[in-house]
Formats: sequence, C-alpha cells, structure tokens
Amino acid sequence: MDGRSHDVVVRLPRRAADTLVVRPLGLALAVERANAVPARVVGGRTGAVNLPGARPGRRGAMTQGAHGAWFPADTTARLRVALPRAPAGLAEVRLSLRAFKPVDARCGRS
Repeated sequence: MDGRSHDVVVRLPRRAADTLVVRPLGLALAVERANAVPARVVGGRTGAVNLPGARPGRRGAMTQGAHGAWFPADTTARLRVALPRAPAGLAEVRLSLRAFKPVDARCGRS
C-alpha cells in the first residue's frame, strides 16, 4: 500500500483456468504489467507473452481512476486478467501491481 510497483509471480497448475482473478480486498489496485510464461517444452519457445489489462469481475464492482487504478465498490470486488491458451499450458503469470492506501471520500472534499 505504498503506491510503488511490486512484482508478483503466480505459479499456475498444469491445467490452469482461462482467467486469473485478483482480489484487491477493498484496496485501489493498478495492474501495470501482466505477462504469461508458457510451460517449457523441448524445442519450444519460452518467451513471456504480454497480457491485456485487467478488467472488473462484474459490472459496477470497480471504477477506473487516475494512474490506471481500479477502485472497488466493496471488499467482494475482483479484477480479472484473461489468460491465453498455450500448447503445453502456462507455467506462471508475472504481474506488476501497485496498491494504494484507502482514503476516506470526505478527505477529497473542501
């Protein structure tokens, strides 16, 4: 919650779902970068694949604000990152996240 970027690696099971769900637990969260790393295969490519940006899990659950941050409506809100298909599956997803300290809405009023 320091407003700085932090790298997070999520190791995936062999048969991963097609979506990674991030639960911000009420914090404003910015996903600055998301990369999927395919599982290693003999003779195959191992380069990371850039993923599109995160999206709210359900309509109205989060609103997008400045600096790419998503603001949750409540603690049940989630962000979803679509994962690509890979012949041998994905080994991991690497995220660069920035969490912002919650601030009472009254602080912005003058």
